[in-house]
Amino acid sequence: MIFRPKRGNVIFDIEGRWIKILGEIVPETAYWFNKFLYNINVRDYAPVHVLIDSIGGDAEAGFLIHAILLSSIAPVITVITKKAYSTAF
Repeated sequence: MIFRPKRGNVIFDIEGRWIKILGEIVPETAYWFNKFLYNINVRDYAPVHVLIDSIGGDAEAGFLIHAILLSSIAPVITVITKKAYSTAF
């Protein structure tokens, strides 16, 4: 099931094990990213796909997303679908 929060700029599918970051990275992006990855990591160790199409944004939110990725017990595969500027890189 694909989930798109009412606020924020992420789309994710826990069963499909992917998350897509769209547009500007804001603190809500980091919140939803953390929520997604927590739910994935309690399930199993299969790879997780992170799809990025972003112009960058808030540096603090970007560093938080980076820290969340580093703490994942599941392997993470990142794919830039269109662009990854500034913080998104």
